[in-house]
Formats: sequence, structure tokens, C-alpha cells
Amino acid sequence: SGTRPDFNITTFARETLPAYTLVNLTAGYHFRQAFAINLRIENLGDSDYQIADGYNTPGRSAYAELRYQL
Repeated sequence: SGTRPDFNITTFARETLPAYTLVNLTAGYHFRQAFAINLRIENLGDSDYQIADGYNTPGRSAYAELRYQL
């Protein structure tokens, strides 16, 4: 995401938020006809970024899903 205008949450002064880049990875594998596993890593580089001034954003996170389908 590129630089963008915003308002400071405390002073309401106009400011410009810096650009940031996020890398997310997703992988999935189907096995035994009815089973699947999905893995996801978000914010792989653990970037420190703001979508809007004053709001926290998550760091690196990982998710795993095991799915069974009849």
C-alpha cells in the first residue's frame, strides 16, 4: 500500500501514513479423498504498519486447518 493521508487520532492534525508491503503465504493439500489441510502465514516479514492512525495491526500470524468432507 502506498502513502495515504490520514488524521492523527489524538490531535486531529492531518498527516501522511507511510507505505508498507505485506507478504502472505497460503498452501493447501488434499489427501485421502475426504481430507484436506490448509496452512496460512500472514505478514511473513512481521512488518510494522498502520492502516489508520492509532489502530493496532497484527504482527506475523500462522493458521492451520484440517478439513474433513463427507
